[in-house]
Amino acid sequence: MMRLRRLKHTVMLMVGLFFSAPSSAQSILLLDIEAVITNAAAYTSMIAQVEAERQIQQAFFGQAEEELREESQRLVDQREEISAQEFEVYRQSFDEKVRNLQERARDIQATIRDAQAQALAQIRADALMIAQRIGEARGAQVILEQNTTLVIIDQAADITADVAAQLDDVRPEVKLTFDGASE
Repeated sequence: MMRLRRLKHTVMLMVGLFFSAPSSAQSILLLDIEAVITNAAAYTSMIAQVEAERQIQQAFFGQAEEELREESQRLVDQREEISAQEFEVYRQSFDEKVRNLQERARDIQATIRDAQAQALAQIRADALMIAQRIGEARGAQVILEQNTTLVIIDQAADITADVAAQLDDVRPEVKLTFDGASE
């Protein structure tokens, strides 16, 4: 019910804006922000940086896991040669190393996720700033994101290509920082 009411208000707003705008201006413009973002050079740059960081981390964790396997095997081999108390101390130390490695993996995943989210926010903010400039230049009163349900009568109202073209000039890449991830 609430969604229907919101849709009704949106339609009424669009109709009002359409009829109140000067005939030479497009009062409502359309933007496919997701298409702009995913086709941007900065997005490609971000994906490449994330993949590079993941490969670095995968190499690190692969080596760490191999070292833990070797340590585990040494512990098993020494089980008969050491006392139960010594074995328990070594086992607890080993378990702590495993927990620390798991915690580091979770922290690094969160760091990568946060860096990616910040980069996406930068790209989105730049795209919206460009859309606003284009909208002002075209005399628009409203810019709708394409994921809104609507019927497009005039394809000239779609500014997606214009925003995408300018975004690569404004932000050709983003620099991600993975604080603490590569330590």
